Amino acid sequence: MPRLIPLLTLLWLAPPALADDIRDAEQERLVAQMHSLAQKNVWQGVERTYDQLVDQGYRVDRETLLLAAEAARNRGDVMSRMARLVEAQYRQNDPALAGAIEDLSATFGRVQLSGEGALDAAATPFRPDAQQAIVFAREQLSAEKRFDGYLPAGDYTFAGAPFTITPGAPTVVRSTLPEEQGLTDLTLQGVSIPRRATVGGRRLKLNGVGERSKLGVTVYVGALYVQEPETDAEPLIRQDLPKRLTMDFVFKKTPRDAMTGAFSEGFDKVGRSEGLQEPIRRFLQAMDRDMEKGDRVVMDYVPGVGTLVSVNGREVARIEGRPFMWALWGLFLGDEPPTKRLKEGLLGVGK
Repeated sequence: MPRLIPLLTLLWLAPPALADDIRDAEQERLVAQMHSLAQKNVWQGVERTYDQLVDQGYRVDRETLLLAAEAARNRGDVMSRMARLVEAQYRQNDPALAGAIEDLSATFGRVQLSGEGALDAAATPFRPDAQQAIVFAREQLSAEKRFDGYLPAGDYTFAGAPFTITPGAPTVVRSTLPEEQGLTDLTLQGVSIPRRATVGGRRLKLNGVGERSKLGVTVYVGALYVQEPETDAEPLIRQDLPKRLTMDFVFKKTPRDAMTGAFSEGFDKVGRSEGLQEPIRRFLQAMDRDMEKGDRVVMDYVPGVGTLVSVNGREVARIEGRPFMWALWGLFLGDEPPTKRLKEGLLGVGK
């Protein structure tokens, strides 16, 4: 942090060309530091340096992403590891890397745990990275009483409750925390909306709920979850904290061209910078599908991992970086949302 304030001051006062040189030099320094720490097997330092690169808005190259993925592997953070490998694969197709991603997808399954209690595995996995993933989950539960990530396939118990991890099938296990006792779900247009959600190991609160209507007909019910409820849109868009947007469809059928058309128009309104063209293309490709009554889209933002998009519990896209998250949240909460009523509902100020 002591280095960051002088750097920001220089960037603010310097002419544009010099400011670019300063940013380039700082990026080169941080990347070189990552490589140096990796050679010494100081993976915690690699992770911290990578976080600095992301926090300062640098677009890291493929080799740096692979170093960051290795740091996540050593920590047991399978979610971050997979997201970084996927991003590296998008930069340059590599059959070996594709095989590694496929191996992770076949070996691990996503789980959300919240509450108090011990996490026990029925059998200790043979693979060291699978063993470390269990250690990482236990550390997160001990520190935060929550875990949102990946565990190796197999049978487990959490707080005495048995569950099974199956690759490709998300699992949610909760033991009630004291502050959650007595909470009941909200209901809107027949959709049951929980008052709590777990994203990135953090327990979030329901900020607001709204309806997206067209020609007097409700198309979907949207819900926004954040760590601390807020009625001002700008902090909710910009904050680099875990958060969630959901879309529960209540109309009989929303055609795929209507889905991609609405999102594409929304991104045009918030502005498509050059660096966002590829992330937006990937998002639109993931949303190119018909939505029917009962379908559910969940968009999670996890700092350091990116935006995770799932449809009916199946992950369909992972998009790294804060700029895309700002654009996506700005699409719903910015100056030109899908409807004013939806935005006000998400902000908790709807009448």
